[in-house]
Amino acid sequence: MRYVILFLCFPILFTFSAREIEAQSAAASPIENITWQLAMLNGKAITVESNQRRPFMRLNAENKGLGAYAGCNTIGGDYELKSNQLKIKPGPMTMMFCEGKMELEQSFIKALESVTSWKIEEARLIISAGEKVVAEFRRPVRARQ
Repeated sequence: MRYVILFLCFPILFTFSAREIEAQSAAASPIENITWQLAMLNGKAITVESNQRRPFMRLNAENKGLGAYAGCNTIGGDYELKSNQLKIKPGPMTMMFCEGKMELEQSFIKALESVTSWKIEEARLIISAGEKVVAEFRRPVRARQ
């Protein structure tokens, strides 16, 4: 009898779970679930060699987790997002040394820690600490096929 009840309840539970996932996805902010590539940091344009990865940041709406690459190391963490307010809490990161990239990495981490707000202008994500713009990101360019 228990198995019959479980069997009958399973489709109902599955339907509610699927609806909850859809609702969470629909509620994602326009800055979440996108891998934003770092274009400018503290007013300086970011350039990378053609064989290098560009630093990036991704805010995961499902678990409110931060994933970032700072030019040498990867960074995890959490964030809080309310309207246009944003607070980023960098957490664990790999600890490799990459000659010539550590200054950029430290500046990137400090910028993330200082963020208080965000806005999108002309397909760019701009994050600020108070009135000061600390970083600008762009969406990755997709290769044409």
